[in-house]
Amino acid sequence: MRFQKILCPVDFSAASAGAVNFAAALARDSSAELTLLHVTPESGAGIDFALAGPAPERLADLAESRKRAAVLKLEELPNPPVECKVKRKVVEGDPARSILDAVQFGDHDLIVMPTLGSGAIERWLLVGSVTTKVLQTAECPVLAATAFPAEPGWKSGVLCAIDLGPAAGRVAAAAAEIASQAGARLTVVHAMPELDTDDGGLAAEVRSALSRRLREQVAAAVPKTVSDATIEIEAGTPYEAVPRAAGNIGAGLIVIGRGVHTGLLGRLRANAYEIIRRAPCPVLSV
Repeated sequence: MRFQKILCPVDFSAASAGAVNFAAALARDSSAELTLLHVTPESGAGIDFALAGPAPERLADLAESRKRAAVLKLEELPNPPVECKVKRKVVEGDPARSILDAVQFGDHDLIVMPTLGSGAIERWLLVGSVTTKVLQTAECPVLAATAFPAEPGWKSGVLCAIDLGPAAGRVAAAAAEIASQAGARLTVVHAMPELDTDDGGLAAEVRSALSRRLREQVAAAVPKTVSDATIEIEAGTPYEAVPRAAGNIGAGLIVIGRGVHTGLLGRLRANAYEIIRRAPCPVLSV
């Protein structure tokens, strides 16, 4: 999980400023190149006119002027407080598509982005409004948070959430590698459905049996090389159970997968954005 090229979308909000500093710290630790990307609207998009719109050539001039202003603003953005190689890039287009294209054509192997943007007036420039699209589509890992700490802090613990789908072993292996590099303890958690029954004694018995069975399934899904992980079964929906488990162990990072497994055991992919929104630490989606 050492990264070579990190992409960090920038919308000039306080949230993206925190993401930039965090991404720079990661780039420093991995000796990686950091690209700061800002996306401006396509010609005519996001521009409101009281009466008739301007002629096409005037519209193009307005778009070009806006792009020049964005380039200048990005260039004037202070360098991150840590030493790393930084590139700055401004493109025009749809934010989500532009981020994904930058990853594909720039060979980036990590996206770092916040879930919150700069506000309704600058809706076209919001990073938060496209986070879900990026999570659903990006082929490389995505590291997201509502607020990033100043420095990566995995040493307090890494929590890996799995849904017992086909990708569970791969996700656990990635989390184990990160934990090993940081010298941190690894906890693997699975969200167990709540049981709705009026018979308290029966509910406790069924819950205990289900928990034992799920623990066995999680242990079987985790690769044999991940031998020192603690396994926890947490009751509730994934977006409730995973952040709660992270808080309980004081995790510095949550690792989740973006598989498509469905059924009683839940879908982490469908809950990814809500997990990130509620998490007490950054979430790495692989």
